[in-house]
Amino acid sequence: MKICIFGGNGFIGSRLAEEYLSKGHHVFVYSQTKINKNLEFKKNYKIYYSEKSFKKVIKKNFDLIFYLSGNSNQETSEKDIYYDLETSFFTFVKLLEAAKKSQIKSRIWFASSVVVYGVNNKELKENFDLNPVSYYAVVKLLCENISKFYSKNFDLNIGVMRIFSTFGPGLRRQVVFDTIRKIKTKKRFKVFGDGNEKRNFSFIDDQVKSIFLLTSKVLKPRGDIYNVASGKNFTINQILNKLIKISNIKVDFRYTKKRRSFDTKNFIADNSKIKKIIGKFNYTNIDLALKKTFDSF
Repeated sequence: MKICIFGGNGFIGSRLAEEYLSKGHHVFVYSQTKINKNLEFKKNYKIYYSEKSFKKVIKKNFDLIFYLSGNSNQETSEKDIYYDLETSFFTFVKLLEAAKKSQIKSRIWFASSVVVYGVNNKELKENFDLNPVSYYAVVKLLCENISKFYSKNFDLNIGVMRIFSTFGPGLRRQVVFDTIRKIKTKKRFKVFGDGNEKRNFSFIDDQVKSIFLLTSKVLKPRGDIYNVASGKNFTINQILNKLIKISNIKVDFRYTKKRRSFDTKNFIADNSKIKKIIGKFNYTNIDLALKKTFDSF
């Protein structure tokens, strides 16, 4: 197959590109920011995201187009409310306009996020009412809705992946990385919240495998939405204690009892919908996944 990955220099995008390349597919990677020179992709290009440039790219007749570009940090959108609109929503609409006018038959997959659910302490299902609590989450939801609109009205094959908390070697942000960094550099540190917040932590290898299987089996997505998650939920306190045990380092930490404006109590995944598509496979043991991540830094 011929694969196009916008945002293929990022954490998930680069690993997805490697997965397709390892299976003999033709992969083209595009980025609007800098190219990661550590990635040995032969077809890795920096372009300006405009409707014109998108038209030029998609004329290559790809089987699959992934849109993984845009802001990936909620803290950034908290400081600049226009950032996500400019880097995520507007550019994605330009891609969809190019696809509409070019009348392509490629399958387009948009990477959304668990944050669109907002405050909800139940196992999160794709058909739940959504209540985003950050600008970042609002823009992700806008992109989901525009995906449905273009798919329904312009005969485009567009799918949406709501990606849950993903960690692994190479990701230098979020809870797992922040905790590893603090364990390795500080004897004492603070942790947001009270430690009882529950998250679905998914190892990068498992997430990439899930995406690969999902997008190869859903041949005509029509605004369809899938949670991409392992279904394994842990409290922040459980993850911290596992990492401290792995490190064999004595540390002193305390919880702030406060959350940031964009933090929610729980993100508990229901992955039954995607499992019906991709079937069952053995997810990486959480202790092994955390050790691989710890050892990589």
